[in-house]
Amino acid sequence: MIIAGRGGGSFEDLMAFNDEKVVRAYANSRVPIISAVGHQTDVLLSDFAADHFTPTPTAAAEYAIPKEEDVLQFLSQLEGRIKSSLVTKISSNRDRLRLLSGKFIFKEPMQLLNQRSQRVDEIGIRLQKALSNKLNLARVRLERYQNLTSRIQNILFHKNKKLNFGLAKWKIFLPRLR
Repeated sequence: MIIAGRGGGSFEDLMAFNDEKVVRAYANSRVPIISAVGHQTDVLLSDFAADHFTPTPTAAAEYAIPKEEDVLQFLSQLEGRIKSSLVTKISSNRDRLRLLSGKFIFKEPMQLLNQRSQRVDEIGIRLQKALSNKLNLARVRLERYQNLTSRIQNILFHKNKKLNFGLAKWKIFLPRLR
């Protein structure tokens, strides 16, 4: 905050505050400006460009600096809001802790771990049984195919034997028929 102030003087002494460059600087300032040039009867263009106007530098100082009682009241209200917020936050966290501490995992973590471990063991056993069953089924199928192949080979062997026997007979009888 800037307080642009000058106590009194002749109207000519205050003319610098009517200069266009000064007025534009006030208007374009990013920092708030309190104009406090002259006395209560003086009115200058810079007063209209400022963020706030006071008739005297003393009034500007009083405006810029809050009263002690206002500051104390503000701080008291701020303290009350902070305390209220903290009480609410603590209460909320206490309720959440109470809720979470009632959960099974926090009451009996080892029991939960043992249950999960037992479940993993059961799944492992079931997996072993399933793989064993698949392997046994594959063995049974393989034995069936081997038996079927063996029977087919046996049938082919006997058919071949009969065919050779029949051919041998033909070889014996064929020269006699000529």
